[in-house]
Amino acid sequence: ERLGSEKMALKISPNHHLDESVPPMIMFFGLDDRLIEYAYTTSKQAKKLNIEVQLWIAEGQVHAFFNRPPWKESTLYLTDKFLIENRYLKGEPLIAMPEDGAMELYRAGRTVKNPL
Repeated sequence: ERLGSEKMALKISPNHHLDESVPPMIMFFGLDDRLIEYAYTTSKQAKKLNIEVQLWIAEGQVHAFFNRPPWKESTLYLTDKFLIENRYLKGEPLIAMPEDGAMELYRAGRTVKNPL
């Protein structure tokens, strides 16, 4: 409803644009985000196509949690690391991981909550 139509939603949905040409991807979702099921679906579809996917989840958070501290700094740090690992950037992350920011952020599919 917010997008105006189902046609528009399909146009911007990553689930409808996955193929072997898609580069590695990183996604951040709050565990309480009502859209998290789409992240799981995208991740599963991408992995079937051998596309690297990093899905990071923040417990107790909702949609767009990463727009405010300490989540903003944590997700920017992880994004920098991802871009360096995939050779889009060189060097080390330019932002430091907040000491208290990563403790509730974990990578989907892992049992360890601290991603570092």
